[in-house]
Amino acid sequence: MPELKFSTNVITLSEILRAAVDDVEIVGESALFSVDKDRLVISSEGDLNKAMVDVQNDGTTSIKCNGKAKVTSKF
Repeated sequence: MPELKFSTNVITLSEILRAAVDDVEIVGESALFSVDKDRLVISSEGDLNKAMVDVQNDGTTSIKCNGKAKVTSKF
């Protein structure tokens, strides 16, 4: 099995992630996760509305980016 290497790591409480996904899933069918050096943004867009949750790099969330560019992934 190949070893996967990621340029970004986010460690947070499961409650924070669950609440953010619950909030954005009301608006759209998919969620966009975007990470830069000091924040994780989880967002979604529907036909009529948008939702965004901003999780800061603080005492309960740790964000480490080895690259210079913003990292995004859609689920």
